[in-house]
Amino acid sequence: SISRFSHIESAGFPDDSGGPEFAVLRETEVWDFNQFLTGLKLIHFTGEKWVNNVNLYLTHIEEEIDSPGVAPGIRDPFGIPANTVNSEYTRVEAEYITVFSISSSNNISLGIDTQYERGNNSGTIFAGEEIPTNFKEERFTISPLIELKLNILKDFYLLGGGRIDYTDGFNTEVSPHIGILYSLKKSGTTFSANWGEGFKLPSFFALGNPIVGNENLRPETSDSFDFKVGQLLFNDSFSIAATAFYNRFSNLIDFDEGPPPRLINLDEVVTKGFEFEIKTKKIFNSVLYWNLSYIKSNIVNSPENLRNRPEWLANFSIIWTPDPLLEICLLYTSDAADEDC
Repeated sequence: SISRFSHIESAGFPDDSGGPEFAVLRETEVWDFNQFLTGLKLIHFTGEKWVNNVNLYLTHIEEEIDSPGVAPGIRDPFGIPANTVNSEYTRVEAEYITVFSISSSNNISLGIDTQYERGNNSGTIFAGEEIPTNFKEERFTISPLIELKLNILKDFYLLGGGRIDYTDGFNTEVSPHIGILYSLKKSGTTFSANWGEGFKLPSFFALGNPIVGNENLRPETSDSFDFKVGQLLFNDSFSIAATAFYNRFSNLIDFDEGPPPRLINLDEVVTKGFEFEIKTKKIFNSVLYWNLSYIKSNIVNSPENLRNRPEWLANFSIIWTPDPLLEICLLYTSDAADEDC
């Protein structure tokens, strides 16, 4: 089982206000954020070739924002009125996966993933009068899935599978993927290539935020391809890997600064680049991981660039397990994205 609680308080000038040097409105925006995560994983062995996995997760988020807004300016003659946001979001996820080992090198996994989400917002926009921006939404998603690993030739594996997402209010989406793996056990070298399709629903924030939300957002879809080379070193104590990737997104959700500012769907976006990683097996009860990646993004048929998408990203983590019941993680990331150990 795992549980985590996060509390963040911050104050600063709103985005697009001009910051401490140029902001006309000198009152700062106050942000209060609480997040609680808990999860439980259960594993049951039915004989030597049949394993059942049950994963349960609960996420609850509370967020309060009190913003003075943004004064009208040259770029945006309307500005953003003062506003408040008081929102809650809850997600409950239950996943069951059963794995059958046909042989030591061949297996099939069948499962189902269910997810319930509920969100609400009771904010206010102060535009001459108090305008309520109440938002309430809930949705249920059920996703059957299948995974295959087949050893069709010596040291050569075929990987495949997919999932189907049934979500209230959205079209049914099928996301297949297929891959190949060539493993040289004597040298510890592996080569792999993968292709797959992806699907992502717009978040409740994207749909219902009173300032930038857009209730007409469509789900994102993607096609992805990657090629990876890996190598084990020093009696398998270290592993290094290099990956090249190419992704094409349809209806990618991104921020349009306007005026008025809002989230929109981009017709087509391409990202490509490479990733390099180093990882150790447990040494002195510790596992080290380092990752460096380069990502080049391009909005097709547009001179604009994606906002807040750094080209270079680096991550470093140490996981120390002094006791089987205790795990301590130290994480550094060069990007502000949420990362888990």
